[in-house]
Amino acid sequence: MFGGPDTLTSDSVTVENKHIEKLTEEQLTVFRRQRTGFIFQNHNLIPYLTAYENNVLPVRPDGRTEDKKFLEERAH
Repeated sequence: MFGGPDTLTSDSVTVENKHIEKLTEEQLTVFRRQRTGFIFQNHNLIPYLTAYENNVLPVRPDGRTEDKKFLEERAH
C-alpha cells in the first residue's frame, strides 16, 4: 500500500504528510518515481534499450542525471 499500486478501501496511508490515497494518478506516478521503489519478480526491461538505458530511464523524467561513476562501477 505504501507505494500506491492498489487503491485503499479503508483507512489511509500517510507519507511525508501526504495522504497517498488522495493523490491523482499523475501525482502518484511522480511520488512513486521520486520516493519509492519496486522490486519485481520478473525483469521489466524494455527490450530495445540497452542495460544502461534501462537503468537510467527512471531518473530522467524528473530532470535528474544518472550517476555515471556508480553505474560504471556496477558494470564491472
